Parts: sequence; structure tokens; C-alpha cells
Amino acid sequence: MKGRRKKLMIIIPVTCVCVAGAGTLGYFKLRNTRPAVQETTPMQSAEAKKGNLSKTIVETGNLELADAVDLNVPSGLEISEVQVASGDEVKEGDVLAVVDASSILEAMDQMEE
Repeated sequence: MKGRRKKLMIIIPVTCVCVAGAGTLGYFKLRNTRPAVQETTPMQSAEAKKGNLSKTIVETGNLELADAVDLNVPSGLEISEVQVASGDEVKEGDVLAVVDASSILEAMDQMEE
């Protein structure tokens, strides 16, 4: 029993010193570590306000009917009056323009010749 007691008297203090040393080493290691740098995106802020949004699109081009019909219109016809303005909504059967009557008569004469 004396031999066993002697061994315990040596093992217990050695174990305590090892545990204390490991704890001290761990403490200093954690204390000297730097936190990982986090990448952050820049923050943006804006104030919300009530209002109207508008967008104007200016474009040039031609409108074409999907089911186009070929018409033979003589050249030289003069428009005497335009019935619609840019941006007006038109329906089938609406008069878009009035052709000058004298230019129609001249075109008929030319076709007869």
C-alpha cells in the first residue's frame, strides 16, 4: 500500500501541473488569435417618397399590319386635312385623312390616258 500511495503522491501533482500548463497554453493561444476578417458589402440607404414615375420613349419607324393588303394608289394625291394627331387612339373605320378632290380627278385622268 505504501508503494501505491507513493505513486499517487507523484502522479497527482504531475497531473495537476500538466492540466495547469495546458490550460495556460490554451488561454494564451486563444488570447493572441485574431478574428477572421469578414468581407462586407457597402451599405446604401435611400429615403422612400411618394411620387409618380414616368418614362418617355421616342422612336421612329413604320407600323405595319400583320395581314397587309396591297393597294394600288396613284401617285400625286394630296392630303387636304389630317383627322388624327400623334398619340390618338384609332379604331377600324375611323377617318385618318381627307384627300383633296381635285388631286383625285387629276389622278383619274392620268390613269385613263
